[in-house]
Amino acid sequence: MRRCFVSLLCLAAVPAHALDARDLHGTWKLVSSSTKEIESGQERDTLGSSPNGYITYDADGRMMTVATSRDRPNVGDTSKLTEEVRAKLQRSMWAYAGTYTVQGNSVMHKIETSWNEIWNGMTMVRDVQKREDGRLIFTTKPQKGNQTGKMEVLTIVWEKLK
Repeated sequence: MRRCFVSLLCLAAVPAHALDARDLHGTWKLVSSSTKEIESGQERDTLGSSPNGYITYDADGRMMTVATSRDRPNVGDTSKLTEEVRAKLQRSMWAYAGTYTVQGNSVMHKIETSWNEIWNGMTMVRDVQKREDGRLIFTTKPQKGNQTGKMEVLTIVWEKLK
């Protein structure tokens, strides 16, 4: 009887629909990226209402992502780039690459190179929900936001390219 109870506990601890790495394979287009500030509950689009970006997962365990706001300044000529414009460009994007692993319903990105030197060597954990429409919803644990410095939860929605 005790053995049966322990077996049932072990089954209950395993997620019913654990994410499989093959669920991620391929290239996904960014649909939205938003944060919710913990203290105030305020929500905002991190890259505007219509972001541009992609994430790719290979079967060999490597990944890459880049995303930008569509509202980025374009001065038309690199000789016209000012420090202010460069700062706006950096604040309106992300890009990194490295390896990934899947555990339960989470994906871990081990960052090897990034637009943001602080991220190099870090592991970013994203809880993943696969919706019926095939979209992936990535959610972070509460974290200090890059843009505001306040504690927030980031939610990113991806749609698979066909």
